[in-house]
Amino acid sequence: MLLVRLILLYCVFIINGMCSDVNLDQFKSEMLTQFESVKTQIELLKESVDQCKIKPQYLTEELRNQKDEINLNLKSELEWIFNGCIFKTCQNQGTCMGIENDFKCSCPPGFTGKRCETNIDECINNPCGINGECKDEINGYKYQCNSGFSGQNCELGVTCPIEDFHYKVVDDQCYYFKDELSYEQHKQFCKTLFSGNGRLFEPKNLVTWKKVYKVAQDFCGRCWWYIGIRDPYKNGTLTFESNGLTIPFTIPFGGESYTNADCVTIDVSGEWHKYCDTLFAICENTK
Repeated sequence: MLLVRLILLYCVFIINGMCSDVNLDQFKSEMLTQFESVKTQIELLKESVDQCKIKPQYLTEELRNQKDEINLNLKSELEWIFNGCIFKTCQNQGTCMGIENDFKCSCPPGFTGKRCETNIDECINNPCGINGECKDEINGYKYQCNSGFSGQNCELGVTCPIEDFHYKVVDDQCYYFKDELSYEQHKQFCKTLFSGNGRLFEPKNLVTWKKVYKVAQDFCGRCWWYIGIRDPYKNGTLTFESNGLTIPFTIPFGGESYTNADCVTIDVSGEWHKYCDTLFAICENTK
């Protein structure tokens, strides 16, 4: 009956024009009704064979001689076609399993429904509460935490007294934006912050620097800023103030620099200079 199965599968689509947007339940009902009688089944199958340009004579003879058997076999084949998942009724890479008079989809993580058509909303129970905004993903979620919070569910509060406008949170890190002092004065002042865990801001990469600098511009758009980077040997080799290690990125130097200056400052346009004066500064919490 494999040949019958293949002929049916191919030909019923041609005859009924069902090459796309197939309504499986309606199609199943219609086809089972059409094949209710042996005579109708034989005629439709012969017509299908002719339209598909397949003329197996032995199949025609078999149909004529074994009507009752073909009637049962055709019904069985149609049920196999529909219940055996040959139409790939499962969506989103679900696995279809044929069962008696039906089919069952085994859905991948993150999906549910008869055909795995529904993406499970992991944000429906709002695991973050009021501390952030939940964004549903396939088999998971992410949160955009409110300022002052971090963690998978925004459950961790950042110790940052943002009621004082000098304090700001950037990427779950607390910073203090200080008014004008000399470099050494700023260095000592930053140490007194954050329960003694403060220091001048030492950006580990330019991405972090740009984010913090944008907040600094909002704090004072016309100010120059000290950070915890300097040129201690005055030869262009920039190092972190806290440990003396060379910075691992290339900085955008620009404008006027002084050969005998070891301070690194950032101007209003975001360019870096070797320049020492009474300027603003950015402090960070190291814990």
